[in-house]
Amino acid sequence: MSNQSDPLLIGCRLCEGTGRSPHAMDMETLAVKKWTQGVDCQVCKGRGMIRVQTSDDLVDHGGCQGTGRPWFHFAGDYIISRVPCSACKGLGVVPLSGSIQVLT
Repeated sequence: MSNQSDPLLIGCRLCEGTGRSPHAMDMETLAVKKWTQGVDCQVCKGRGMIRVQTSDDLVDHGGCQGTGRPWFHFAGDYIISRVPCSACKGLGVVPLSGSIQVLT
């Protein structure tokens, strides 16, 4: 018998619920939007939401500060990455104990 709860629907932290790749969002500020239109977020596959199942409460991942994107210290400043956090897989959340499963 599984100890899993009902599936939860959470907003994608990597793309902030837009469904677009963080790289594409960053490129808009650099005026190259035409190159990145239609690029889906690699975590939520363009949906902006993710269905997960876990046996415990979810909390923000401390390593990426709940953003789903790791922070780096470089030249006295903190820089946020465009790639998903390798520890939380871009979800931005982790279970207090146990595991988390992303459902398709």
